[in-house]
Formats: sequence, C-alpha cells, structure tokens
Amino acid sequence: MIKVNNISKFFFKGKPNEIKALQNINLELDEGLVMLVGKSGCGKTTLLNTLGGLEKPDCGSVTIDGTTITRYQCEQWDKLRNRTIGYVFQNYNLIDELTVYQNLELVLKLSGIEPHTYKERIEYALSLVGMEKFAKRTPSTLSGGQQQRVGIARAIVKGAKVIIADEPTGNLDDTNTIAVMELLKGLSKHCLVIVVTHEEDLAAFYADRIIRMKDGAIVDDSANQGTGSLEHRAADHVYLGDMSRREFKADEMDVLLYDDGSIPRSKVSIVCQNGRILLKVDGESKVTFVTENSSIRLDEGKYVARHVEDSDLAIDTDLLRAGTGKQKRIFSFKECVATVFGNLKAKWGMRRRNPYRVLYLTGVFFVLAMALSAPAFLYNRDANVVVDDGVVAIRGSYTQDALPADLPSGTVVLNRSVDSAYIDASFGTQSRFIDVGSVNSMCVMPYSAVGGTAKRGEAYIDKLLYNRMVNSNSLDGISRNAGDLVGLKLTVTVYTGTYYEPLNGAIEVESVDVAEESYVLAGVVNRNMPVLYLSDEDYAALPAVHFYNRENSGMHECTLLFNKDAGALRRALDKKGYAVQDVNALKRKAFYKNAVLRKIVYIVLAGVVILIQMFSLYRMAKNDYINKQKLYSQYRSIGVSRGAIYGKISLESGLTCLCTAMRGWLVSSFIVILISNLQIVKNLTLMGVVLFYYPVWFALVCGAFMVILSQIVNMMAPLVLLSHTPAYLMSKYDI
Repeated sequence: MIKVNNISKFFFKGKPNEIKALQNINLELDEGLVMLVGKSGCGKTTLLNTLGGLEKPDCGSVTIDGTTITRYQCEQWDKLRNRTIGYVFQNYNLIDELTVYQNLELVLKLSGIEPHTYKERIEYALSLVGMEKFAKRTPSTLSGGQQQRVGIARAIVKGAKVIIADEPTGNLDDTNTIAVMELLKGLSKHCLVIVVTHEEDLAAFYADRIIRMKDGAIVDDSANQGTGSLEHRAADHVYLGDMSRREFKADEMDVLLYDDGSIPRSKVSIVCQNGRILLKVDGESKVTFVTENSSIRLDEGKYVARHVEDSDLAIDTDLLRAGTGKQKRIFSFKECVATVFGNLKAKWGMRRRNPYRVLYLTGVFFVLAMALSAPAFLYNRDANVVVDDGVVAIRGSYTQDALPADLPSGTVVLNRSVDSAYIDASFGTQSRFIDVGSVNSMCVMPYSAVGGTAKRGEAYIDKLLYNRMVNSNSLDGISRNAGDLVGLKLTVTVYTGTYYEPLNGAIEVESVDVAEESYVLAGVVNRNMPVLYLSDEDYAALPAVHFYNRENSGMHECTLLFNKDAGALRRALDKKGYAVQDVNALKRKAFYKNAVLRKIVYIVLAGVVILIQMFSLYRMAKNDYINKQKLYSQYRSIGVSRGAIYGKISLESGLTCLCTAMRGWLVSSFIVILISNLQIVKNLTLMGVVLFYYPVWFALVCGAFMVILSQIVNMMAPLVLLSHTPAYLMSKYDI
C-alpha cells in the first residue's frame, strides 16, 4: 500500500542549527494497525506527514497505492490525499464555521463522490462512531472526545484506503482515549491505519506492528508481541457489580446505596413533596446527578479487562467506496456573496473606522483625480493631431525633382500651407462663416495623394475636421449632417512667407502678405485625418512656404513628405542617409512633455489617491487575513487545493471591491463623463491643456485598474502563506 524509499528531511539545512528530522528512511506498510512510537522530536510526526503528503521530503520517493511521487508536487499530492488518505488530527481540525454534517460533506466534495450519495454516506459514517445525533451541531458545541469521533468519521466517510492519525488521543481523557483507539483498531481490519503515539501501553495493546524511532531513524520495526489485554477503568463508567450494595425501603420508595469503600462522612436528607424529590447533602461531598444526557454511565455488571480480539468495526465497504468522479466545487458563489455581505452588514452605519466607506470614497476621488490628470498622459488624437499620419519631415529644402526617384510610389512633397479656412454658408441675406481650423490643427494636401480626384475650384474636407466643427459649436443653427455642407463656399486664408515649425506648432511670420482663395465644398472624406484636400492645380497655385524645425535653439529648414505607407517611406529615406522625423510622433512627445509639467499637481494627487486606496485595501486584506489564516491552513491540511482557496479569496475580494470602490467608481464616472462632455467644460484649459479628459474607454480602464489593484493587494498575503506545505501551516497554527 505504502512504500518509502530513502526519504530524508532536514530543517534549517546547511545552517549551524540544522536538524536531521528523517535520515534515509526505507519502509513498506501494507495492512493492519501500525503505530510509530518514540520520544518527542524523534521524527514520528515528520515521517507521518511525509507519508500523508503534508510534508516535502528533501530526497527519496513515496509510493502510495501504486502511485510513485519522487518530487513534491502539491496538486498531485492533494488529489492523492483526497481520494486515498484519511487524516485524523490531534487537535481535531474541524472547521468551526461548518456543522458536523458539512465538515464531512466537504471531504466528499474533494474526493469526487457523487452528491446523491452524500446523505447516506454521512449518516452511516457518523453512526459508526456514535455521532449520528450530532450532525447539525457545530464543532464548538462538542466535547473533545466527540470532536475526535467526528474527525474519524470524516476520515472514513470517503472510503480512504489509508488512515493516518497523529497523536489522536493526545488531548483526550482516558475514556475517550479508549473509545478512539477502539475505533481505529476496528478500522484497521479493513484498511491500513498508521498512528503516532507516545503511550507505550496503547501501542502494546492495539498495534499489529510497532515502529520505534530515534533521532530521525528507525531503530526497531517488528510485529507486536504485546499483552493482549488492557486494564482500564474509566472515571465516568461506573460498574455497580464491583461495589457493595445496601437496600433501604421506606413506604413506596426503594433506596439503593452502592459504595466502593470510600463513603464520605456526610448527612443526606431526602424530602418528598408534591411528587418532587429534594436532596440535601451536609458535608464536603460532591454531588453529581445522573440523567439520560449525562456522560456518566452506570453499568450493573462487573468490569472486564479488554482484549484485543474484542476490537472490531463492521464497515459496509460497498457503501463507503472511494470516489472516482471529478472534484466538486468547494466554495459556492452563494457562500462567498453571503460572506461579503455579512461583513458589509457588520460595518453598516459606522462612520468611524469603517474601511468600506473609505474604499468607496477613494473610488470617487480616484475618478476625479484621473479625469483631471488624464490630459497629461492621454493624447487625444481627434483633438490634437495636426497633420496626416503619413507625413514625415526631412532636414533641408527639397522639391519633388530633387528627391531620389526610387522612393515608394505615391510620395508627394508638401510645400504648401494655409493659415485658416472658413465655410461661407448663406441663409437668405445673412452670411455665416464656419471656422474649420488653423494651421495648428489642419494641413492641406492634393486630393490625388490619397487616390482621390478633384476638379479645379473643388475642395474636400475630412470627417475629422467636420467633427471638430461640431465639437466647437461652429455649426450652431446649421444642420449637423456632413452632407449638408456640400455645395457651400470654402474660403482659405494664405499668409505668404509663413515659417511653420512641425515640432511644437509655433508659427513665425516674416511678412504679412495675405491672400484669400475660394473653393466649392464638393464632399467629405472619411480618412479621419486633419486634412483639407484640393485639386492638383489649386494646390500648386498656393504660395510656396518654407518649413522650419527648431532644434537645440536653432532653426533648421525642413521638407514635409507624404505617403500613405509612412513606414515604407521612412525606411527608404533612412537607407539613403536622410534625417527622418515622424511629425505626429514629435508632436505627441512635445504634448506629453508640456502636459505633464502643467498637470503635475493633478498627477501627484492621483498618485496620493492610489496610495490611500492601496493602504485601505491592505488594511482590510490584512485584518481579513489575520482572522482567516488558520482557516486557510485547515483547508490545506484536509486537502483543499491552493487554487480553490485562491479562487475563494479572489471572488470575495472582487465582490468587496464591487460593493465599495467600484460603486464609487461607477457613480463618479457617470457624473464626470456627463460633465466632461459639456461644451463649456471642453473649452476649459489649464496652460494650454484641457482641464478634463475622461472618455468612456478610459473610465473602463480605470475600473479595471481598481479591480486588478484590489486583487493584487488582497492576494499578496495568502500567496505567501499558502506557498508553504500543509505540515508547516499545521505546526504554525497548532492544528
């Protein structure tokens, strides 16, 4: 059944205080009741924990029921323990939050037992140990002996082939010690039972095989040649046949006096009144009333010494068959919800020291801080992009003919620009000018560069520019359908001699010669670029301008090129030694630099809010962890996988976050999104940067960040705790 090959275990390995807990243990265990004995610290419990998968050996292998494990694999051991091994703990290790029935039901879920058999199995297992009447009780309402009986029922209910018990009688009185050992001895007729004990008389009486250990090594392993009988008189089991008896008669009452020769000096008065019996005892005697519910038992017979042959426990092995199905869900969603809302209810109404209220407020302030600081690190392309994404700049002044001929097809030199553009909309005798934009937010290109065809005198406007007109309220009183603009007059203003600086958008004017050109708006282009498209002839007719780029406090002339495949154009220019710059990328870099400096106060505020939120989450997680670390250790010791516990913690922390911080996020996000979409708010700026920017997608990102942050903080301590072996957790929390 169990084979151990060269198992060794060291504590504080390689340090001056190194302990050799196990030294090259080789062992084979097949059947019966095997008892490990020896002085404290000899390695009994370490060996037992290694056999049961609770401890990680440093070397060697363990084979259980045909499965050999050479390296400690937590998941593999959990599965093996749940299906093959039943563990009986010295301190019972029953989950206080669960009833007796639920404690047994938990191991059935772990063992892959079909749910429809739970009730029958549990009732039968409890009846075997005499605890069937206590199924609905919680462990805290039971005596130590009763809890240990439940622990044995939990070990056998899943049909375990191996029962492991570590000092199962260490915390029990004599009566319960014998009762527990009788159960274990009876179980050994049907499966392998391994017991650690320091009581030599119990080993000599019950064991089929005794293994003695000293200093981490087995010094003796032999079949038991013990007494075969055990002299034991329980303090709460009184045998009347061993006492002298005297009888007194008084009318309708017979009084029987039993004594073992130790009658105390006292005076007893019996008073009968109205059917009642009143008892008065004068003296120092202790009086105990024996009823049906008392733990004391009165036996008419004489005490008979126990014999090992008398110990047996008839078990229906067909009913208590090992599970073969899939492990069932241990922690239900309903239970997690009940736990979370129970915690919330306990703090409901508290204004001080209410961590849930703090989390709610941090959710609100987090949204406000992010909305204020977002313009510093979120580049709003639709509002800030200045040229087509296909535009690149190279140093120097070039014409189309001066460039290499083998550049990618469709490359166009952009040496024309306009300062501003207006759409002239006439309504009867009143004319309305709609501002399209300025050179800082718009560029002009020949329509042929993007594959379009425009006649002389026609212009096409990109949908992005149209949307900017909508956002700036330029279309107030005019239809907001882009198609309604077709046919209107477009007027552009040209400043000759304009010097345009692509890096930061600054405009330097050498002369103020102004010219205006008019076109008919022929259509709307859906490229989502800030471009006004003209015919080739009209574009060529615009005055040429010189573009300059400021670098290291100096002005350097540059040429703007366009190609729909900007990447191919940049690579081709790089190969030919040109200094290439992505105009929009440079604009974004300048934007971030300026925006961060102007929004530094809000960025710091957002960081402070995040730190407060993390601290609040940590405080809550720490308090919850302190309260539940023993519970998590208990779960691990009885075979609940780390993944299941992580899932429970993650779900509960997620629900807590949803009811607190995420509630604050939802309410405040809704309000901030509404406010930020107001035109008056859109026009608010701080040193050239918009005050608010909080689009829906960014709100969702902030919400996801809060959930992830909550999960990370809540999982930190459990991850560290559960990384240890179950044996370590048991020793730390005295399980």
